[in-house]
Amino acid sequence: MVGQWLYLQLSKKKEMQKLIMKGKAIEISISVIAFLISLVQGTEIFWFGLLVFKIILGGYSVFINPYLLLVADEDELLFDTRREGMFLGTNAIFNKIAETVAPILATTVLLAFGFIQNAPQGLSQPDSAIVGIKFLLFVVPSIMDLFGILSLYQFPLKDEKLRDLKKRLEEIHQEKLMKYQKTQQ
Repeated sequence: MVGQWLYLQLSKKKEMQKLIMKGKAIEISISVIAFLISLVQGTEIFWFGLLVFKIILGGYSVFINPYLLLVADEDELLFDTRREGMFLGTNAIFNKIAETVAPILATTVLLAFGFIQNAPQGLSQPDSAIVGIKFLLFVVPSIMDLFGILSLYQFPLKDEKLRDLKKRLEEIHQEKLMKYQKTQQ
């Protein structure tokens, strides 16, 4: 909530794309630092604090669906119809794929680090397994964030093109509103 409020305030001065990219870059930095700190015994309070700070900085997630719907806005200008359902449905398909791959990836990483499945009570996990858990907590999300930054960098709706899109869309919506109001009289 705090992070989302912060990003909403910042969005009054900066474009969503830049805020998302900077937020992800800061999160990556914090995650790498937290992972390295977590490798030292007795530093739990420090890396846990960094994890909480990272979660707060994740407030840029408030822009994910509005940013996705910029594609629907551009599509409306090209084809004169709104098709958000098609775009959100396609997004849902990719999210389902990601939700399926994530547990497989997590299990693979844990096993690679020597995690003992169904360990008998009283048997501690090896130190390498603990490092694997921390790796999953900090490094794997950072790798995914890096892919996100690279994708956002390539996203064409930014700067002048985005401002033009919003202006043209507002004009079209005003025209549609006026036509609708005429039919109601």
